[in-house]
Amino acid sequence: MKLTQWLCVAGLVVSIGACKKDDKKDETKATGKTTTKEEPKGSGSASAGSGSASAGSGSATASGSGSGSAPAPAGDEWTDEKIAARYAECWGFFSDGKFDDFKGCWTADAKSLMVDSGQPEAKGADAVVAEAQAFKTAFPDAKGEVQLTLVSDTHLVGIVLVTGTNDGEFGGMPATHKKVSILIGHALDIDRKTGLAGGEWAFIDQGALIGQLGVKDAPQVPAAEPLPIKGTVASTKGGDAEKANMDTHHAALDAFNKHDLEAFKATRADGAQWWESMMGTNVPADQAYKGLDEMFKSFSDLKLAVGGEFAAGDYVASFGEMTGTNDGPIPMMKVKEGTKKPIKMTYLNISHYTGGKVDQVYLFENSMAMAMQLGLIPQPGGK
Repeated sequence: MKLTQWLCVAGLVVSIGACKKDDKKDETKATGKTTTKEEPKGSGSASAGSGSASAGSGSATASGSGSGSAPAPAGDEWTDEKIAARYAECWGFFSDGKFDDFKGCWTADAKSLMVDSGQPEAKGADAVVAEAQAFKTAFPDAKGEVQLTLVSDTHLVGIVLVTGTNDGEFGGMPATHKKVSILIGHALDIDRKTGLAGGEWAFIDQGALIGQLGVKDAPQVPAAEPLPIKGTVASTKGGDAEKANMDTHHAALDAFNKHDLEAFKATRADGAQWWESMMGTNVPADQAYKGLDEMFKSFSDLKLAVGGEFAAGDYVASFGEMTGTNDGPIPMMKVKEGTKKPIKMTYLNISHYTGGKVDQVYLFENSMAMAMQLGLIPQPGGK
């Protein structure tokens, strides 16, 4: 099966019809509270490589009302804890195939985007539900288990373990009967009066997905396991600890943009670990620093621009874009000399802090997007 066909499939059933048609052609300062500059963009992102600095949250405007057989509780009940509980409940509706109930989790005009997949945004609760139903058809035993939930004002960021067996047709492709298990980054915009989600951004690594489905030219990422933090919920409270964590976050961002690896290291705790969606496993600090140094040499103008951020308990979340021009070799991608092509990626990074320093990073991006932007593999629908 062609890699381009699988790239189209890996859009996770967002606008599958458009995929088939194409295939026939052959930093703002904060004190622990939410800061939002713009929504995540949906096109042309790429992998950041090991050890990127920032962390992620989505934003949008949530309005309207949802429908379904499991309505949300009354508005005066919508504490951070209730929102987190509802989030897990809605994933349960998906896992159990209760799509009438699942529809009740969304505003009528909800929007959903698989970030940097090249697929269009789904608009309206019916369209969001249709995507979920299509995925369940392809993976009848699909389940989503929430590992981490962060809540700040109208923003929610989660890490979810998605598993399933491809026993059904997927985007026009025959069933492979292979199991998938990936961690996804998830950002929602929540209406605090109704508890309904009005905006959704899914950070899903297409390379990890299609590799597990058996495409040999795709990245071979190991099956994800539940995280040690499974079930953790944190929300923005304000206070000195959250402010200190946000200050460290900004220092790391500044060091990254200056390509000052030593200053970047100073924001990390001894023994810090990095988990990245393109690798699917934790790597120790030394390995992450090596990868980051290689990225600086591969992209001499590499920069991060934060789109939104917040601190919640011992975590900092932010989303943003990484941009740069490939003017040097990329050893990890077997590129021997610079392609001179620009990249633009959208990332979601969630960092845990101890004593004001980062000891665990969870970084989500789309590993296939960089390769497509650099011309190493064709775009979906390309020849």
